[in-house]
Amino acid sequence: MDPNNLVTYKAAVWDVMQLIFENFNDHQLHCVIYFDSHIDKILLEKAIDMSLDAFPIIRSRFVEKSYFKFPYWEDCKFTSEDMINMIETENIKKTIEKLIVFKTKETCGPQIMFNIIRNREYDSLCIVMNHMISDGVGFKQYLYMLSSMYSHLKSDPNYISDIKMGSRSANQVFKKFSILDKTKILSASSKLSKYDSGAIFPLEGDNDNPFIVIRKVLPERFMLIKSFAKENSATLNDVFLATYIRSLQKISCCLV
Repeated sequence: MDPNNLVTYKAAVWDVMQLIFENFNDHQLHCVIYFDSHIDKILLEKAIDMSLDAFPIIRSRFVEKSYFKFPYWEDCKFTSEDMINMIETENIKKTIEKLIVFKTKETCGPQIMFNIIRNREYDSLCIVMNHMISDGVGFKQYLYMLSSMYSHLKSDPNYISDIKMGSRSANQVFKKFSILDKTKILSASSKLSKYDSGAIFPLEGDNDNPFIVIRKVLPERFMLIKSFAKENSATLNDVFLATYIRSLQKISCCLV
């Protein structure tokens, strides 16, 4: 690639923060989609390439130039061929558990990977995205957009999307606050205290052997939870946090 023709995008403050958080938490966004038949790999590749044109930061690599220049993203012109794999197996569950903990490499790119896990009857799609380029809601929106592109291309091979990447600057949030508000936020103290219950939870993984526990919720129960959350003005994070706390409570009771 001609270094004089490099396309770059300024990194947002949150990008740098997420890079720092990598030392403390999971640095990836994970998704598994189950299908009742085989998907069209060629059509999926076309949809992915279309999504890359809409959001080129996905096909970029993160560059930490120096202390005198703010980090940026460099467009490496990756295509769907660099991001998608096909794995044929009769043990889909075990294969998903292995691939769902894959980690992207921000300094090399690309920032997302797709694994089509196929058996004789149906496919599952395992997707991992670097948390630096998106939060959970953005990841969900990207998957909805990709699904829409795939569906449009299936019905119209000549379909062209007009979606383009908008601003990723944190100033979109900060500009809503007055100078006084910003001063209060910066001067506010955070009171955190350590809590040691003495309980030890038996986990199977570590930094060298990560794992993700996958649980499926029946459609009827999911709709019930969704309806209850909306009625009580709860967010998706509220639902997950409540689930997490209830799970810990059950484990704690068993350990006592």
